[in-house]
Amino acid sequence: MRKMITTTAAVLAAAWLVSATSAVLPAAQEKMATFYLCLLVAPSNPAKPPADPAQLQLDHLTNLKAIMASGKGVIAGPIAGDGRLRGILVLRVNSVEEATAITGADPAVKAGQLAVEVHPWFAADGIMKPVFNPADLATYYFGFLNKGPAWTAERTPESQKIQEAHMAHLNESGKSGKLVIAGPLGDNGNIRGILVYKTATIDEAKAIAAADPAVKAGRLAVEMHTWYVSKGALPQADR
Repeated sequence: MRKMITTTAAVLAAAWLVSATSAVLPAAQEKMATFYLCLLVAPSNPAKPPADPAQLQLDHLTNLKAIMASGKGVIAGPIAGDGRLRGILVLRVNSVEEATAITGADPAVKAGQLAVEVHPWFAADGIMKPVFNPADLATYYFGFLNKGPAWTAERTPESQKIQEAHMAHLNESGKSGKLVIAGPLGDNGNIRGILVYKTATIDEAKAIAAADPAVKAGRLAVEMHTWYVSKGALPQADR
């Protein structure tokens, strides 16, 4: 499994630095799948708080359990803290529209307590498992690789050198077992890619990501969050 993560990261790393429209290369397609990354966020204009927040939360979890049981849910879990990002749901469906329809039916979304942003995401197949048990969670660190202050889509000899160093860094992170899954987004927006770490602390995950040559060069910027997922949904780090 670790070899798959490493190979995937290396093949797709270029897409994080340039346009994601050519992200899936033929050599990688056997090991790759298109998922839909659903970011559950606080709405810009939230509705009035529900009369029974505990019941709404129960309904939300019941809906997530049904999505996972349907075969369309891949992994789901809350984000720590009270920031804009509240949770992550990954779906394996046929389109952004289908993912939007599924998440739009969530009771918390319908009640105006959550909003959803959907992005196509290319990642290795078979690593995420549809285990859903909110009572038994493990801690991971979910990182966004966003466009940095020195971002440019232009290809130059210098950007090629940074790309190669970026790929090498991802390879090493995968070999360590601490980078458990990674991949680029497919909509060519501000978010270039996703990194998920299993480390002892969030500071360790931040340090690994910050050591990426593309981050050090300012082409990419890291945004890290604590993510809770059901035990068994993602591999543990190799120690």
